[in-house]
Amino acid sequence: MKRLLFRILVSLLSWSSLGLAGEPRWDVLRVYTLADGRAVAVAYPGEWREVNATRVLEAGAPAQFIDTSGRRVQIPADALVRAAETRTVARPQENRKVALRSH
Repeated sequence: MKRLLFRILVSLLSWSSLGLAGEPRWDVLRVYTLADGRAVAVAYPGEWREVNATRVLEAGAPAQFIDTSGRRVQIPADALVRAAETRTVARPQENRKVALRSH
């Protein structure tokens, strides 16, 4: 049983390290509260900074971040609402592509 748990842990760690160079890593997962009180999970690269540190968004307001180049990146309010309704994780649109590479 211990060996099985160890193998699963090693597999999970291996999968988390896969990715193409230059692809963003989703290091941060935060929960934001929408104006109607619903919660939505938002993933973004760890190098980015949150603009709204309170994580409570007004009606129609996007989640906003500043990337490493200083550019403001937004997740639109409609995408946040859709993610809250479907209970999925919202990500910035331009960084949604996920790619894996083999060893």
